[in-house]
Amino acid sequence: LAAAQVPPGSVDKLTSDALGEVLCFGREDREIRFRPIKSVIRHPLQEKLFAVRTTYGRSVRVTSSHSVFVWQDNALVLKRGDELRTADRLVAPRTLRLPATAPQRIDLLETLWQIPAAADQIWLRGPAVENWHRSCASAAVHLPLTTVARGQGGGSTPLEADQAPADLAGTRDYVRLGALKQEDLDWFADRDDLELAPEHTGHRGIHRFLAVNEDLLSVLGFYLAAGSCTERGGIRFSIGANTQWYASEFSQRLARLFGVPAIAAESVERSAELKLINRTATIVWQRVLGFAGADISTKRIPDIVFNVDESLRLEFLRGYLLGHLSDDLATS
Repeated sequence: LAAAQVPPGSVDKLTSDALGEVLCFGREDREIRFRPIKSVIRHPLQEKLFAVRTTYGRSVRVTSSHSVFVWQDNALVLKRGDELRTADRLVAPRTLRLPATAPQRIDLLETLWQIPAAADQIWLRGPAVENWHRSCASAAVHLPLTTVARGQGGGSTPLEADQAPADLAGTRDYVRLGALKQEDLDWFADRDDLELAPEHTGHRGIHRFLAVNEDLLSVLGFYLAAGSCTERGGIRFSIGANTQWYASEFSQRLARLFGVPAIAAESVERSAELKLINRTATIVWQRVLGFAGADISTKRIPDIVFNVDESLRLEFLRGYLLGHLSDDLATS
């Protein structure tokens, strides 16, 4: 990005092709669409800031000189913020259709590798990792087709090159994610014969790819309404005593998403709990899906919800409503 050089206190203008998009509408066809931002400006301003609220509860803040569209004399008219009056009819979209730009799946290997604090806590395990070790050994040794190795009696014996890397690399099938470089990630390409785990041995790992589907959106909605997450306690969902019939549904959804089972805790008085205790899954939940540091009062809708198609947003809403039903019954 390159900003125009202007004297201090003047208007700063930034023009670039990398400024993102903004929601617009056509004055002729009245269609709502996103369009690229061409430029942004910054300048000193001493004006009143107006908070405008409609009878339907929509709100916007504008400065005195910022104009908004109003419906006046059967036409769209621009009106300054300081000219707005009670009973003015502001123009706003009746519905908003967001473009479906979300990927079909999230590559957790690539995504978590870009977060050093997360990558240092995660291990890759599986046949793909073992093959990667062999590949690294082969590239490092640069053996000819036939070479020699020291025998037990001190003599030399022939050794085939395609055997040497395996001998040198051993049988390790694990590596710390934080130890990889970009070329290593390129080597793994789309291989899914590996898992992401909290330790190099033991502890069940999770799938490399997180599907962006009905399971994920429904679980996200349920979590937003009745979930909590801590590094020690894992991902937890409150289940009302009278709504345990769908605890099985969300347990299966979590298992399909991560490849590890969720645990339904026994009922305590009038409520129960569904929990997924896996450190790698918790890191994904907090670092990738955006729930790090969020509590019951600060949880927000994940960005991905706004980027999926309408059918998946409805799944999110369904999960959210079920979560509220469960939470209400659990606390009543």
